[in-house]
Amino acid sequence: MTNKRNRAKKAIAPRIILVVIILAFISVIVAIICSVVFTPEKIVQAKIEDISKDFYENYLYDNLVKSDKISDQASLENIMQKYQKYGFGIVHLRQILAHNKDEKPSDVSYIINYCDENKTLIRFYPDPPFERTSYHIEYSYSCNF
Repeated sequence: MTNKRNRAKKAIAPRIILVVIILAFISVIVAIICSVVFTPEKIVQAKIEDISKDFYENYLYDNLVKSDKISDQASLENIMQKYQKYGFGIVHLRQILAHNKDEKPSDVSYIINYCDENKTLIRFYPDPPFERTSYHIEYSYSCNF
């Protein structure tokens, strides 16, 4: 009887060691992936992209559509075509942060820790069919990562 128990204990020990080694290996891989994916640079850039998107879609586009110069879709297309190649004027990060300071204060403070809000620049380019979500953005970052 004791021989069977000793054999069973001896058979379980290598399995436990193997499981511990595999779990340690997986933990190291996850830590490496997280350190590559979740860098301050990528987090800041994602936050700036998010608030820039909100700024264009919910502020800039809305104000443009409500403009006196726009009476129908044709007039909107005429105006947007002028900006399609060169984009709207440069927007400083501070302007976008001011727009989002009440909605996302934690994002604003996080971005300010890494980026110069006066030297980080954003430019919006409308794309056909010139709807709220048809545009692209160019970023010029001045950040310390």
